[in-house]
Amino acid sequence: MKWLKKQAELYPQKQFLNDYTFAQMAEHLVPLSDNQSRVALLSENSVEMAVVLFALLGLSKEVLLLNTHLTEYELADQIKELEIETVFTSDSLTEKITD
Repeated sequence: MKWLKKQAELYPQKQFLNDYTFAQMAEHLVPLSDNQSRVALLSENSVEMAVVLFALLGLSKEVLLLNTHLTEYELADQIKELEIETVFTSDSLTEKITD
């Protein structure tokens, strides 16, 4: 992710991903409030998902991309097995993640 930060410095207004510039993408690289190294992401393919993924990778997080077609039980099993405490979801898939 050093590359993205460098591009944001050199070409802040250059378009990077759809309507996002390098500078806008780099702004999403805000530290999480905890020290978790492994998180999960459950989302449909979208620009927003890519932004979250880049931000997490930029924070040196290990990201488990969860399959949107898995059942609630299968998702819970993967999350438990990998000891993941934080799952980022799209609004439409939030109900598939239970506490």
